[in-house]
Amino acid sequence: MNSERIFIVGFMFSGKSSYGNNLAKIMGRSFTDTDNLLVSQQGMSIAEMFEKYGQEWFREKEKNVLRSLLSLNNAVISTGGGTPAYSDNMTWMLNNGTVVYLHISAKDVIERIRNSDTLASRPLLKNSDSAHIEKLLNERVPVYERAHITVSGLSFNASTVKRAILTAWDEQPA
Repeated sequence: MNSERIFIVGFMFSGKSSYGNNLAKIMGRSFTDTDNLLVSQQGMSIAEMFEKYGQEWFREKEKNVLRSLLSLNNAVISTGGGTPAYSDNMTWMLNNGTVVYLHISAKDVIERIRNSDTLASRPLLKNSDSAHIEKLLNERVPVYERAHITVSGLSFNASTVKRAILTAWDEQPA
C-alpha cells in the first residue's frame, strides 16, 4: 500500500468527489477528480463524450488520465464510478496508492439519484430504472471490494475515512 496517492473509488453518487475533497483538506493533501480533469482536457461533458465517441473511447481517455497522475504525490484522487471496472485500472491503483472504497447500498444510491439534479450528466444512468442501477452496481462491487480499505454506510465522513486510512497504514508490515 503506497501512501503517496489515495484513490477514492465507488459507485456513482457514493460521494467520492465531496468526501475526497474534504479528506484532502483534513490530511493537507492536494485533490484531483479524474472526471473533472477529463472534462477539462476534452472540453466537453462526460455525457457528450459518450454520445460523440462512445464508451470504449471514453474508457481509454479515462485510463490515460488516471495514468497521468502517477507523478502526483501527497494527493487524494477521486475516480469516476466505472474507472476501477475497466482496463486494469483497479490493479494499477492498488499498485500505485492506497485505494479506498466508499460503499453505499443500491437503495441509498437510488435515493440519492432521485434527489439529484445532475442525472443528465450520468450517461450510464440515462433512462435507467432501479433494476438497471442495482445490476450495474452489483457488477462493479467485486472490483470495488478489492480496495485496500472499505468504508460503508451513509454515516461516514472525511474524518472517518482518514482514521481508516491511518489505521491501515499503521498496520502495514514493516
